[in-house]
Parts: sequence; C-alpha cells; structure tokens
Amino acid sequence: MKEIQNIALDHSNELYSVIGFGSFFRGKSSFNDIDILFVGISNDNLQLYKTLKSKCAKLSSIFGVNIDFNFLTKTEYEENLYLDIQNQNYSIIYSNKTSY
Repeated sequence: MKEIQNIALDHSNELYSVIGFGSFFRGKSSFNDIDILFVGISNDNLQLYKTLKSKCAKLSSIFGVNIDFNFLTKTEYEENLYLDIQNQNYSIIYSNKTSY
C-alpha cells in the first residue's frame, strides 16, 4: 500500500515499523477492512497516535474501506503483547532500519 508507506515515510523519525495483516494481506478476494499496525519508537506517542489515526481515517474515506488502525510502542511490540505476526501472513509495509 503506497499510501500507507507514504504516511510512514512522513513520520519515519517516529516510527519503528508498519505492518499489514489480516485478510487483505493474506490476499483474500473478499475482505471487510485493512488491518494496519503502526509501531512507534518512543513511549511518548500520543500526538503521533492521533495524527496517524486521522490520516488512516482519511484514507478509509478515499478507498471506501475501513482501515483498522492499531498502534503499539516498540517495547509493546517486542514483548509481543498484541500480535504474534510470525504465525500469520503479514506484510512489512515500512521498517526503520536505523532505530534501535
């Protein structure tokens, strides 16, 4: 999804990763929404969360399909509290190779 990649690039200094998962990214011909997980670098992400959520809502309107917006901190992602993406089909939309 080029549009999601562009959003990620606009916030590359604040994002660790952006991952697509669910039926859309499994290549299903029928899907109800597009599931996206944004992973923020820092633990202080409220403004980033609000901005990304707003941008995804705008894309939902443009595409006519709900973008299921999910957000974790890097710590939460690494602790695997939300999603074991290794056991599902997923797509890395953006990865910040320079953040640790």
